[in-house]
Amino acid sequence: MSYNSDMNTKFIRSTSFCGVTFRYSRGRSLASGKELHPHHEVLYYLGGDAEFLSAEYRHKPECGTLFVIPKEHFHNFRIGDEDNYTRLTFAFGDAALPPPLEKCFDGIRVITPSGEPRRLLDAMCERMDTDYASEATPFFMYGAFLMLISLLSESDDVGEPCKADSPIIVCLGFIDSHFAESLPISRLCAECHTSESALLRLFRSELGISPHKYITERRLIEANKLIAEGRPAAVSAALSGFTDYSAFYKAYIKKFGVPPSHTLRGV
Repeated sequence: MSYNSDMNTKFIRSTSFCGVTFRYSRGRSLASGKELHPHHEVLYYLGGDAEFLSAEYRHKPECGTLFVIPKEHFHNFRIGDEDNYTRLTFAFGDAALPPPLEKCFDGIRVITPSGEPRRLLDAMCERMDTDYASEATPFFMYGAFLMLISLLSESDDVGEPCKADSPIIVCLGFIDSHFAESLPISRLCAECHTSESALLRLFRSELGISPHKYITERRLIEANKLIAEGRPAAVSAALSGFTDYSAFYKAYIKKFGVPPSHTLRGV
């Protein structure tokens, strides 16, 4: 089927309902630099010559691949053809996910959907393409979303991406397990058995960021979670690995758009 009549036209179509944001788009990614976040994400990949990288896997998807990405899990799409990078994404917090469906988000899943899940995804794309402005569209999208997640929670239809053994993958895994500790570049290099220049070069070429930036992002995500759970901001910052509260405060506002005291609790 055709998801858009003019394949050369870039577009962004977004709607929200009950805490879930649905975005159907083609063109440059809006998520660059936001690959580590406090919300869950489901991405239906429809083209753009991409490569997917997480803390565990490297995978080159085909059109029709579905990525289920839990919150606080690093991921990055390296896009080779941004003009034709087409995807349908859902973004939502814990509150939007019924408890029986939470098991679907224990870890990153890379799926080639078929049967009813594929038909639901295609119907959602078609709806956003042909009837985007309808008042009923948010209801349609949310209903289809709940059906999709329910089906995925009951399914073992999970692909086997290529297990990555790059030093940067080892490094990401190590950071995720030790982000609250002191992590000088020398410690990362020792863990990954590589030189500082090689590790910095890999981070820049693969992720577009530095190790320091990644560590800071990981700590901010943890601090945000702790604050939302009701911990004091200063305690959350310290538990997440920040030793300078002033630097934490500025970085927190830059990432989340609000100071720690304005963070919503219990979401």
